[in-house]
Amino acid sequence: MPNELQLRPEAHQAAEAERAASRTAALSINDLDRSEFRNIPVRQEVASTSTSLPRLELVEGANEPSRVAETPERSLRRQVSESYSTPELRARGERFSRDMDLFTERARASGMSEREVSETFRQVSRILDAGSDARLPHSDRLALASQVMHNAAHPTEIRQNENTCNVTSLEVRTYMRQPSAAAALVADVATRGSFSGHDGTTVRLDNRSLTPSVLGTTELEQEPSRRNFASQLFQVTAANIANILDPDFRSMRYEQRPPRSVGDFGEALVDVRTGHVVEREPGAAGRPNGLIAANESITGRRDEADAFIVNQERYGRTASRAATFTSADDLGQTLERLASSGRMPAVVFVHANSELLTQPTRGETRPADRETLRQRAEVPANIFNDGHFVTITGYDPITRTVRYDDQYGPESDRNDRPVSLDTFYRATNVVRANELIDRLVSARGHMSQAEFARNLTRLTRIYAERWQLVESAGGTALSPEVRADRDSATRRISVLSQGLTPRQRQVVEASMRSRTAIGTRQEH
Repeated sequence: MPNELQLRPEAHQAAEAERAASRTAALSINDLDRSEFRNIPVRQEVASTSTSLPRLELVEGANEPSRVAETPERSLRRQVSESYSTPELRARGERFSRDMDLFTERARASGMSEREVSETFRQVSRILDAGSDARLPHSDRLALASQVMHNAAHPTEIRQNENTCNVTSLEVRTYMRQPSAAAALVADVATRGSFSGHDGTTVRLDNRSLTPSVLGTTELEQEPSRRNFASQLFQVTAANIANILDPDFRSMRYEQRPPRSVGDFGEALVDVRTGHVVEREPGAAGRPNGLIAANESITGRRDEADAFIVNQERYGRTASRAATFTSADDLGQTLERLASSGRMPAVVFVHANSELLTQPTRGETRPADRETLRQRAEVPANIFNDGHFVTITGYDPITRTVRYDDQYGPESDRNDRPVSLDTFYRATNVVRANELIDRLVSARGHMSQAEFARNLTRLTRIYAERWQLVESAGGTALSPEVRADRDSATRRISVLSQGLTPRQRQVVEASMRSRTAIGTRQEH
């Protein structure tokens, strides 16, 4: 099977040439009706009027009276009025217009430049302007244009698929800081079926990824509770950029396929040499280095690696370009520095099994019922395979509180419910054994002794293997915090096992023997 993912600088140059008309200061036939060019000198320039007329541009330098040129915003508003006038599209068109207003307000409040706002409008217009030879049909592009505008107006409403938290956090950050880059990506894919980044990396999407689905919807009424099609295109493209730029994944292609059953999210990482599905995750984008590379390709910015941050425990070959922190105070200083320099939001690697991310929905103060306590006390088999990315949208150094966007949906967000810096920091650590022991003890009165023994045994076995691995590897993973957790948890497990039956206690103790032997050997 031919590899459709290639490094093609010439394709990037062609894409840039296509976009150049909307970026140059020179007068462009994309901005005016062709008939207005008949008597205009070739080297004539477009100049802005005063700040009192921010939505008008005047054509100057001609012998005849100056003409008013249609700005990108006015052009897009006209397109919306014309394209969404039918009864079945009226609601989408009305939302489109509202989102343009909200985006303009958000941009003004955040200090976004007028050039960036105009460029965003231009790129959205490209989706609607495309003719019959566009890669996607007109009906899909009508939905896509409105979705891109909605994402630009409400970036924290963007949703992920089951395993695309990584590229979704990048999508949120791009729409918040440089929405024209996100809009250009979607416009390129919608019109050509491919995208060429600023570094020449070219991705051509497969047919299934270019098809709307229940996990990339074009239905207006479904969009509040599901990922939209524009986000599907961005996420699949960004994932494949990361794959191309990582030698470990260069022969892999990430696809979004139609789900076939309950629990199937349609995600497939395909080996293009064999056509076989390797796994159900995006690939290199799960690595901080992969996200940084994708960000540089999409935005053209090569000075933002320090906005992708990981706990020092997770530092290694696949996170070598990310910023790191070693404590809650260190994390706070990093966030304060990013905020004061206008470089927020930050993308942070956390753990989905942490206390913060497993709390009851919509707030940590609500008492948990019996079933919730039992569920949270269940020790998951994949306790360490729980990597997750969130987007920190704000940090208050006075109150030491963090606001973040979790792409699972608004019920998981903390944009309006800040958490303490210490709580958030704990979520960046590999989940400690003592944290799970605390949950198990809290739920003990709501489960049978057999359930309690089973979970204690599983926890003991999993962490014994983890400690063995960490102790043999050494390095930053074997931090003082990890050592302290290991020693404390070992003592607590021994005490808790005393309340079990002789047989249950024997099983727990057997699970601990390998760790004790290794710990003794290394410490003596």
